[in-house]
Amino acid sequence: MEKRRMLARRDSYGDDKLSGEEVLEASNVPYLILRLPDVIGPRDTTHRWWTYQLWMQLFTEFPLAIPIPRSNQILKTSYVYSKDVASTILNVTDLSRTKSEILNQSYNIGFEEGFTLKELLYELESEMGQNIDYDLNADENAFTLFPSVSRGMVDITKAKDMIGFVPTKWKQALREVVQFYSGAALKYPSELKDVVDNLLEHVVPDSKRDEFSKLVNRIASNGVESQSQESPAHHNEL
Repeated sequence: MEKRRMLARRDSYGDDKLSGEEVLEASNVPYLILRLPDVIGPRDTTHRWWTYQLWMQLFTEFPLAIPIPRSNQILKTSYVYSKDVASTILNVTDLSRTKSEILNQSYNIGFEEGFTLKELLYELESEMGQNIDYDLNADENAFTLFPSVSRGMVDITKAKDMIGFVPTKWKQALREVVQFYSGAALKYPSELKDVVDNLLEHVVPDSKRDEFSKLVNRIASNGVESQSQESPAHHNEL
């Protein structure tokens, strides 16, 4: 119990989720739990990925350095593709009809790879063919959107062995997500407003708000394409 209390103090969010699993386990109702790390993919209602991608898309005309606190340059965490979550739900629904041994279990799912925030943003920058400035001396309380957890990577071995989980290759998922959000400004204006409001609140200086809004409005009117990958990305670290 003392170890449990210690872990709860370190990660109250994770402990609350574990408590929910324990209630379900004690209910005698058949269950199967998918434990998800940070989710990325099209139509993500948190807008975290889109916020970073729009920030990078606008960087040439609006060069605002992206802060990466030191802890986010070290902590490697897991991510999962939203399409993999959907396909896994369908898969285990079918499997559970014939393989009862997969029930009453919890499974971690995610990419094979883990990333620090620094690595994740470098991957995004490279896929977009951009040249972004980063503030690697940013305060620990600086504005960041990933990760939402602080306990490191998850082990997906059990999911691979017991329910046949096969994650999408990272580079494929990265390409698909970038392509989706490259055209999202034109297709999803109300969601774009949420992303822009987030940047205006946390990133854009007050003196530049009107200029930034006009730039976004131009993009929303014309659409925006992802940058060519023919020119390699270059990281500028401050």
